Amino acid sequence: MRDLLWALHNYFLSPVLTIFFIGLLVYVILGWLMVGGVVDNRNQTVRSIYSFLYSIIEPVARPIRRVIPPLGNLDLSILIIALAIPFLRDWLIPRAIVAIPFREFSARRVTNLIRRSKARALSMGADGSCQLKSYREKRSQPELARR
Repeated sequence: MRDLLWALHNYFLSPVLTIFFIGLLVYVILGWLMVGGVVDNRNQTVRSIYSFLYSIIEPVARPIRRVIPPLGNLDLSILIIALAIPFLRDWLIPRAIVAIPFREFSARRVTNLIRRSKARALSMGADGSCQLKSYREKRSQPELARR
């Protein structure tokens, strides 16, 4: 189970958070360039990129803005998200995966589980009723001729 969680972290969560972080940086830099007049706001490509990034980042930033409002023109929610993403990706999620206690199965325990499941084989009667017979009883009965 721990290997599955590591795989989910390494191949899904970490890349998604990294892409989101890069998008956040592009959103901030593009916003500065638009305010500074370096990039033209009337350009359709610039507006489509900015609106796409805004639609991705705004649902994450809005709850943080309710708690911590912007200070003048400085939006602290973007800064908090920029600090939280590497913290989650690189420290918290890996520590949580390591801290979750999993019951490790030894070879002896797996062998015992297989033996118990074979001992309780479910057999179907001719009338459709199910009977629980032990594995030895089932093997000792002669095979019925198939018609």
